Amino acid sequence: MRIAGGYLTTHPLPPDYSDDQYVYYIQYHCLSGLSLVGGDNISYCQSNGQWSGRTPKCAVLQKCDQGFVQGDDGACTDANECNYNNGGCSHICHNFIGGFYCSCQRGYQLQQDQSCMDINECEVFNQACMFDCVNIEGSFYCQCISGFISHDNITCADIDECAMNQHECMDTCVNTVGSYLCECFEGRQLQVDGITCLDDGNDIDTNNIQNTIVTETIAECDGRSYINVQTNTCIPCPTNSVILEGSEAIGIADCVCQPGYHGNPELLLPCSDFNECSDGNYGCSHLCVNTDGGAHCDCPTGYELDTDGRLCTDTNECKESDVCENGVCSNTRGSYECICYHGYMAQTDHSSCIDINECEIENGGCSDICKNYQGGFRCACPGSARLLSNGKSCQAVSHVCSPLMDPEHGHVLPARLCQGDYPITI
Repeated sequence: MRIAGGYLTTHPLPPDYSDDQYVYYIQYHCLSGLSLVGGDNISYCQSNGQWSGRTPKCAVLQKCDQGFVQGDDGACTDANECNYNNGGCSHICHNFIGGFYCSCQRGYQLQQDQSCMDINECEVFNQACMFDCVNIEGSFYCQCISGFISHDNITCADIDECAMNQHECMDTCVNTVGSYLCECFEGRQLQVDGITCLDDGNDIDTNNIQNTIVTETIAECDGRSYINVQTNTCIPCPTNSVILEGSEAIGIADCVCQPGYHGNPELLLPCSDFNECSDGNYGCSHLCVNTDGGAHCDCPTGYELDTDGRLCTDTNECKESDVCENGVCSNTRGSYECICYHGYMAQTDHSSCIDINECEIENGGCSDICKNYQGGFRCACPGSARLLSNGKSCQAVSHVCSPLMDPEHGHVLPARLCQGDYPITI
């Protein structure tokens, strides 16, 4: 029963151990500066005359970094958080040495609480569609306005009304982006209705027609639409574009992108938001949130934004007086953890440590009696029955273990064995 770098002692059974299995037990101790790892702190004398449990080692107790746990050999190994409740991730958990991270399926965005939320592509990526965008769960599709058609639910292509004979021109049809124009043969003039062609000198009376068109155009079209002179209707400019100030607003060429966006509506290049986050992360130390025409910095949970609006600094939760009761608070980057005393566990809000009542979970694994106390528990047996080496099951006791020799660098104390309530001199 020698343990390198330590020693062991024997103890008579205390009064509240009257129902336990063993006549006596020994407890391992390490020399100053070392701690027990990889075995049992206590070894009991079993009914078969053998000592129970595994002999531990004495090693320097390491405080493992976040994402690591100390193994039986005393070394810190990766914790693999994904093995426990998928790391708290709602979709995909990725483990790496010393940590993990969550990710989402396509069409979803990771939130600060590690959940996944549907991306509204029509709001986040409004430049994806030239005209109207329709969001659906996990994806989106585009709708085209009059004069355009989509073959893939994403892009909009111009309809050639002239080639498809979808026009009202009297002589010649000329296709334009999103519409068409009428032209006349030589010696004929196009009338104000934009459709009719008459020989020179035979103009029709168009005063009423022109007044009607002008009146309707002024009444219906705004700074975001241009006039289709053939149909006397207002065609909205593509998304995130407006009519160029001072222009005649008679075609898509008069549509220009709004400030903070870039593109070319006339060339069917959508007006897309300039992502300031793509330029040096907007100066943000952590998260950059792009918005329409601007951006701002944000911090993950456990950090707070500095007064410069760019730098995220760690919040030291351990400075608060109401954290980690019955334990020690250890601040970490972006969070903190409660290192609870033995027999305690951290509550979900990390504010304190509460006693683990092992007896409430399948009777602590005890076959008969489970006795809980603050910081631990033990199994006990009724009558003359005694615990087996597994510390859980009960069996009758008929033998006593041999006395132990003094271990290297230690002693067996006291130098007597106890049976029942009476010491036996050896």
